Amino acid sequence: MKIIKPSYEILKDTGNMFKNIERVARVCYKSEDKICEGSAEKMVRALTKSNHEAMLEHHSLIFAIPSLQDYMKFTEYVSFLVSMGGVCMLRMTYTNRGIVSGNIRMWRDFIRSSISLIDEMFEKGILINNDPLVPKIVADLLSYKKKYPIVFDDLDIDLNKFEIKLFDDYEFIPLDPAQLTDEEKKYHFMITVKFTVDRGVGNEITRHRVASFAQESTRYCNYSKGTFGNEITVIKPIFFEEGSETYELWRAACEAAEYSYLELLNAGAKPQEARDVLPLSLKSELCMTATVNSWTHFFNLRALDKTGSAHPQMKEVTIPLLAKFKATYPTLF
Repeated sequence: MKIIKPSYEILKDTGNMFKNIERVARVCYKSEDKICEGSAEKMVRALTKSNHEAMLEHHSLIFAIPSLQDYMKFTEYVSFLVSMGGVCMLRMTYTNRGIVSGNIRMWRDFIRSSISLIDEMFEKGILINNDPLVPKIVADLLSYKKKYPIVFDDLDIDLNKFEIKLFDDYEFIPLDPAQLTDEEKKYHFMITVKFTVDRGVGNEITRHRVASFAQESTRYCNYSKGTFGNEITVIKPIFFEEGSETYELWRAACEAAEYSYLELLNAGAKPQEARDVLPLSLKSELCMTATVNSWTHFFNLRALDKTGSAHPQMKEVTIPLLAKFKATYPTLF
């Protein structure tokens, strides 16, 4: 049995959508050793085909709509889409310009809902304010189907059916996060952190909304394999002093759990069955992706005790992480 301290890492944007998604998705299966040339695109294609879209939440596309008039028409369409039962979880703000953002899963949901709605609208001859804004927006979005075919190609859309005219000066401009103002970043800039904590702390982290998560899976990770050193890894509790009676009792309990886990596997149990005896101290790697505002709320609860005292093991990682955020993003935190 291996005993380690908890840790964290702020994951920087690789500049590649597929690599951003792959590095998070592989945390679930602890298959980072399989990362190679072309593996990111292959993994993302498999995720979309299998409808395992949760991992697509760890990369966002951001667009600017400079014209207030066009931004208002877009929000009008979104409201109409939702009123008709469509799905739209996109983030929309307007200061000196309109900003619309969402992770890949959000954009896929938005386009799917739009396809269904637009088909219905064209069949009934319905347009918003007699303007073909809806198909124009969808056409703009689907230009990214050519740029990112792996994440959009499975969406069956026939653009030839849409009559695209008017709004020749309409702008739907892709943005890099660095092009956002600090105020815009609060709502649209996503930050991903990889935590290495025990399952108890991991369970508390995954309660936060709105955020996206990817967690090491005890269903698919078989700790009896050589990949894991044929042993489990546990997180050293901050509140048990090494060498003390409480520490030795904790270690003995974890070793007993490890023994039972390995014996269950030897007896033919599957990892998803044998995991029932694993301790909450089990090491769990967990990625959390959230906006600046959501991270601020997270730190208020988990580091600054704004709603009551946070768990000691939680604060062990969140307090230094907050300091790291302040040093890395001084104008945002």
